[in-house]
Amino acid sequence: MANLNLLKDVGTILQPVVKDLATLAASDEARVKADKQEEVAAVKKLRQFVADTGKSTAGSKTQAMAALSAIDDALTELSIQSMSNLVALTPTQAILLSTLISNIESQIGILGLRTVFTAVNRLLSDQDLDLIDKQLQGAEVEIANRAEAKQVLDTVVDVLIVAGQLAAKLVV
Repeated sequence: MANLNLLKDVGTILQPVVKDLATLAASDEARVKADKQEEVAAVKKLRQFVADTGKSTAGSKTQAMAALSAIDDALTELSIQSMSNLVALTPTQAILLSTLISNIESQIGILGLRTVFTAVNRLLSDQDLDLIDKQLQGAEVEIANRAEAKQVLDTVVDVLIVAGQLAAKLVV
């Protein structure tokens, strides 16, 4: 069973990480990020969530709202950092980020209006799950191997976008 707390943890971990990495990447001083444990932990939790999505996703309305809110908060932090020019997003990433935030906020509203939370049996197809897992494996390796904060931040942006895409599929 997919654990909604894993998705919530990803957002909770990555929100302050995005801000810290953006500040570090923009500074002229110590640009090396030696300790990447939080980033790697977030990727591992997201990989576990993806691995479990082939099973039914059951949880309370409160759990689903907490997971969606945590991812929304992290995506919003990324948006704030990009507007302050500390994070350079590609035009595609910027549009995707805006779309994901709007979609997740809509999902939170819809979920808030529902009186019963129904389980989502399948979030993604097996092929989608395999592809996402391979991308996350690559992200985990990249985070571990990269030294400059900007490089780590670029990978964290990609991981957060994947988390947002998964969160956007929670409530259909």
